[in-house]
Amino acid sequence: MENVKKFLQMAEKIIRMQESVIGSLAWDKARKVKGLNISRLDNVISMLGDEREVINRLVEEYESIFGKVSYEVCKKAVKDLIAEIPPEDVPSIFSKSFKSSEIKKIPEKLYKQNLDLAVKLEETEKNLNLEKHLRKNFTKESEEAIRKIENAILNKNINGEK
Repeated sequence: MENVKKFLQMAEKIIRMQESVIGSLAWDKARKVKGLNISRLDNVISMLGDEREVINRLVEEYESIFGKVSYEVCKKAVKDLIAEIPPEDVPSIFSKSFKSSEIKKIPEKLYKQNLDLAVKLEETEKNLNLEKHLRKNFTKESEEAIRKIENAILNKNINGEK
């Protein structure tokens, strides 16, 4: 039970550290991770399944966007918690390592480009959701307007008006 609490803390620290870099997109990406449940209202986190695998998938989600730098940010966020759990319980993703020279090769410009792309992706997703909402409402309003016109025509025909 104590380790479950540690894994929940890990998830929260990772997300919050990513949030400090990429904003609310961090929470959106975390919500996509299988086995990680985050309430939209207050960002309360729960996990289903093997907590180590959930943490692995969370780190991989961020790493898929921002690469090795993101991995290192995640690892740094949970360094203190990793030290508090038995080695066999540490999520396997934290056992891989990169040479510091590999990390330094990633130019800051590339990191910023990835961040810009992630922000554009978030904006695009929001715009698509807005467009769907507008289309749905437009369709309802259009149908109502057509019904009113049909009723007006029908009433004119019934009353003998032209």
